[in-house]
Parts: sequence; C-alpha cells; structure tokens
Amino acid sequence: MNKNRNTKKVSEHQGSLPFSRNTHSGILAYANVFERRTVVVFGVAFLLLSVLYIYFMISSVVHVAARQELVRSASRASAEVATLETAYLSKTQTITEPYARSLGFVSVRDRSFVSKASVAFKDAR
Repeated sequence: MNKNRNTKKVSEHQGSLPFSRNTHSGILAYANVFERRTVVVFGVAFLLLSVLYIYFMISSVVHVAARQELVRSASRASAEVATLETAYLSKTQTITEPYARSLGFVSVRDRSFVSKASVAFKDAR
C-alpha cells in the first residue's frame, strides 16, 4: 500500500510546535530563561499587590468602624457631662447663706486681701 504516508519526516521547527505529542507542555515550555523569570517576577508582584490591596481595604473598613464607635462613645460622654453639669448647677442654687450657717459655717468679720506684686522678667539675651 502506501508506506510513505505513515513515515513523515518532521522538520526541527515543526517538532517543537505544541501540536505534537512529544513536546513539553505548558505556556512557558518555549520561553527562554529571561522570559520565565520575568513571568515569575510579575506573578509574584501581582500576588503581593493583591494581598496588600485586600489588607488595606480591610484595615480601612476596620478603621472606619472604630471611628464610628469613637464618635458614639464621645457623644455618650458629652451627654453624661451635660447631665452632670445640670445636676451641679441645680445643687449650687440650693446653697444659701442660711443653709451654710446650719452646717456650721460663720461669716468672716475681718477680711484681708492680697495684692498682686508686679513681676518683671529678665530678658534672656
């Protein structure tokens, strides 16, 4: 029959094409060393940047949530201070001279005042 049909000669360049079954597999099988290293470096850089992007996004969400909690706690503290100020002002209205005398306080008969002395600073030049 036709014996030449099964015994084809394949050239050197056609033998390295990905269509034959005896070649290396994978996308980097035909790349030189520089191209392989470049692909690996870009792959690692892409993974690193992806991880950093995810980390910074999560940390920004955490910081926003923490800031909201601080705003709420500051608002609660401000309301508590306002309540305490109101209680203080209402109690200061109840302190009168007769109430102070009933507690044992007496009026001051001889008042003395201290005058402020003038203070001069020496120039340090």
